[in-house]
Amino acid sequence: MKIAVFCTAVLALASSTAIAQKSASVPLTLTDSKWGFSLTVPSGWRYNRRAGLNPQNQRGPGTCIDLLPEGQNAVITVCGRPKRTNMNAIDSELRASVNSHLTQYGNFYSGFSLRPGSEQTRHVAERAALSAVFDYSSASQAFVEYITWVQSEALRVNIAVRTPRDADQLMIRKDLEAVISSVRLP
Repeated sequence: MKIAVFCTAVLALASSTAIAQKSASVPLTLTDSKWGFSLTVPSGWRYNRRAGLNPQNQRGPGTCIDLLPEGQNAVITVCGRPKRTNMNAIDSELRASVNSHLTQYGNFYSGFSLRPGSEQTRHVAERAALSAVFDYSSASQAFVEYITWVQSEALRVNIAVRTPRDADQLMIRKDLEAVISSVRLP
């Protein structure tokens, strides 16, 4: 087994001034020096590096990079933390992620549920991946979360997009795919 990294990308509604600290005037590759994963910030997007959080929203091990796509009031957050993974357990861990996610967020959001038929296996950065879509409500507003888990022996990446259901889903998914396709694993 090797140290794996668990990365999370969350696209959620946020204020551009509350999160963005720097702006990429040209495409900029950010590499986490401790865990080794990288991603490309498209030109015009803003970004901020910060400490990771554990599931209880307390400061935990790892690093996060918040991304604010140009022209959108949304945030993509990529977080990495150590996680041990056995190569033979990758597929089962990816599948277990769906149930774990349902349990974790089902306690916080009304009606948090997996959209039927949304689970899809794929490859990201030449690694096994699993994507799924979740629906839920918060403060009387309907939301959608798109999430992709990517895993190898050395790295795990969770890339999630949370957005109001009435937002421009095509543009948000396009921005999410830009981030997913730029992720590199050591």
